[in-house]
Amino acid sequence: MKLFRTLGVVSALALSTLASASASGESILVHVPFSFVAAGRDFPAGDYRIQNGDNGTIYIQGAGRSVITMSIPSGVARPDAVPNLQFARAGSKQYLVGVQSQLMVRSIPLPASEERKLTLSR
Repeated sequence: MKLFRTLGVVSALALSTLASASASGESILVHVPFSFVAAGRDFPAGDYRIQNGDNGTIYIQGAGRSVITMSIPSGVARPDAVPNLQFARAGSKQYLVGVQSQLMVRSIPLPASEERKLTLSR
């Protein structure tokens, strides 16, 4: 009986680890040729790693800076879709507003004050 209980616990842990790894393992390496704002922080032009985390978080790392922001699932990526980032312009600033990975399309909410001034771009 103790053997079955131990096997059950080990199996449950293994399955939860696999599910977590598949949900958060997606990352995109990109070069952004212009400065941009993500989660209220300014980022210079450069190379970045964008990683989808658990519970809708997105990790942005590069140019000596990093930030974590929340996202909202906004669709499932098409099978032939190329991973990309979506930006919107407000005045002279570009804001990161979306991430498309191989599996999921996610939107990043902006402060209401900036949302009224946006022009979408890629």
